[in-house]
Amino acid sequence: MVRWKPPGHWLQSNREAYTKSIEFLQSIVAGSPQMELKENVQSLPKITVQGASRRWYSINARAHYIEDYIEIEGDYREVKEVHWNINIHAAAWKSDILQMTPFAVSLCINPRSESRGLPIGDQVAALALALRNDKTTAMRIPLLAQFIVSPRKALREVYQFSEEGVVMEDEVFMGDYDEHEIEDYDVFDGVPNDWPGIGV
Repeated sequence: MVRWKPPGHWLQSNREAYTKSIEFLQSIVAGSPQMELKENVQSLPKITVQGASRRWYSINARAHYIEDYIEIEGDYREVKEVHWNINIHAAAWKSDILQMTPFAVSLCINPRSESRGLPIGDQVAALALALRNDKTTAMRIPLLAQFIVSPRKALREVYQFSEEGVVMEDEVFMGDYDEHEIEDYDVFDGVPNDWPGIGV
């Protein structure tokens, strides 16, 4: 198993906090038969969870790097600081999550504001526990409740459940076309000018 490693400029205290948070996450997963953990270089860690509703969730924490400067013994040194993107996908069937079929949808759920300063392992563990108890969590997160009650066949048309509402696939992928491309498309191309109902 290949693990993501903290960057070299991290303080020892930060490294220890990170290590302890991952150990905590591993212990949470090990203690629940409804959770599985997978680690790799870029995505640390990926957790699969079955909720009390019998629905499935995937939590994937991906590191991305932003250039920053830190002071070391009076000199400023350029470093790549780590920021984590946490993505949650959900599905009615486990196979939909593992294979990321069209029936897997995105859930716009983030760690609570008071948790965002915690090491990444702690944040993911909190999300995993919340999704394991998804029926209870759904009482305070309406978008999760919407997902739980949605029939599997209806999920095929959904891109994401968010606080603003349900985002459908066609709403997202319409963005692939520029406005002028849509306007320039002539729906009457090839139709005779004297066709009834068509103005010149």
